[in-house]
Amino acid sequence: MKKVFFFILICSFSIKSFSQIQFSLTGGTIIEMVDDLPFDGYGYYAGITTIFPLSKSWSFTPEIRFTNIEHYENNYSQKIHYFEMPLSFEHKTKLKKNKYFKFNVGGFWNISIAGSSMSYYENSNSTYRNEENLLGVGVLCGAGFEINNFYVGVEPNFRYYDVSGAGLSLNTKIAYRF
Repeated sequence: MKKVFFFILICSFSIKSFSQIQFSLTGGTIIEMVDDLPFDGYGYYAGITTIFPLSKSWSFTPEIRFTNIEHYENNYSQKIHYFEMPLSFEHKTKLKKNKYFKFNVGGFWNISIAGSSMSYYENSNSTYRNEENLLGVGVLCGAGFEINNFYVGVEPNFRYYDVSGAGLSLNTKIAYRF
């Protein structure tokens, strides 16, 4: 009987702690400026976030994203798909009922899972090369508003890619939290 009571007690604590965890579906756009290369990039992403509350106002928010970024420079185009994982801490300030101002800080890493580069020259054929396993890291910060579980925000990021170099990106973010 003690074992059954102890098992029920542990299960109730785990259900209580798991019920505080939230999930969200995220999406947004990326405008990227790479310093070492004179091109700008534009892209989009979609992902899933898990929100682990640490206190009443702080939470840990790991996210998994699929990111697509396209770069264009003169006669050169590059389209790369990334698997990206941001890890950040989020602080929320309650404004009114079901309305919050939130800001977050953290970092991320990414790896390209597929992509291609094409060069077009006037007097020659175009060249094509595969772009896979390019690594990148970065630092992120952001701010936004959550109203009735819908979040809208902006995240300026500092990015570094092992091939392209360093740069900045400005991400917009829309999310629905369950």
